[in-house]
Amino acid sequence: MKTLKNFFKLFVLAFFVIAFTQCSKTTVQSIGGTADITAKNLTTGESVKGKTTGNIQIGGNAPKGLSARNGDELEFTYVPQPAYAKYQYNVTFKVFNSEKKVSGNPYTVRVKVENIKADDYYLRCDAVCDSDDAEIEEFAGLYINVIE
Repeated sequence: MKTLKNFFKLFVLAFFVIAFTQCSKTTVQSIGGTADITAKNLTTGESVKGKTTGNIQIGGNAPKGLSARNGDELEFTYVPQPAYAKYQYNVTFKVFNSEKKVSGNPYTVRVKVENIKADDYYLRCDAVCDSDDAEIEEFAGLYINVIE
């Protein structure tokens, strides 16, 4: 009878350990895809949205993007997908051979166009979330057309 009681105690203990472990487990989501970004020329008021880096350009001019001139101030904003907006992201904007990082919402940076040769420049946005219960990587891009 004593053995049965010990077995029962061990069974109850094992049950609670398993139940507690299962309840405290986190689910890791792995999501990859295109990000929503907005580029705005604060000097002119023009803005464009970008969702993907899926353009393939062979010859000719780059696709229409945001126009800018030296002296203009540009603002780039990353907007997380609504379903994953609760997570914290590290966002990097790469343009004009420089990199700007932001890790708090709103995910916005400002860049002054200074000493940039007239040409088409690619803006790339990378957003990464690596929390305990989510692993998210998004990217997007668009062109900045410096004219003068």
